[in-house]
Amino acid sequence: MKLTRTQVKQNLYWLALGGLGFWVPVVLLSATYRWTESILALNLASVMGLALACLISWVIQKKMPKWGWALAGVYILGPSAIFAAWAVSPFSSSAGLPGDWIWFVTLCLLPPVTLWLALLDGVIFSVLFVTLVLPLLSLLRRTGQISYGSMDQHR
Repeated sequence: MKLTRTQVKQNLYWLALGGLGFWVPVVLLSATYRWTESILALNLASVMGLALACLISWVIQKKMPKWGWALAGVYILGPSAIFAAWAVSPFSSSAGLPGDWIWFVTLCLLPPVTLWLALLDGVIFSVLFVTLVLPLLSLLRRTGQISYGSMDQHR
């Protein structure tokens, strides 16, 4: 099955929106509160950020999210976002060895590392929540149990 250019753009859009909607609140809370925020606040903010981003996009585009691509965005952007949140922490990092940046880049390119880093960061609960819920929402969409057409179709 060959994807059209529009389909590829839509998939990349949902990948970026899902990842940014989920991780931007975590980075902002870390920057604002300098690691004094609660784990509960981080987990709630990330899930609510994703939900809000998808809701706003649905209102604007009149199309429901591609949940699988949004979940891929959570995993793909996860390591980079967690490293960004750690970068704003008040703790100074130790002097690195030459070539340490290669390890950071490698970790950022491996989406399963998101689970490990989320465990260290405390947002593992929200990552596991969206890992379970978004595929279920995707299945509901495929089986046709939820109508995703524009509002004009229902009139």
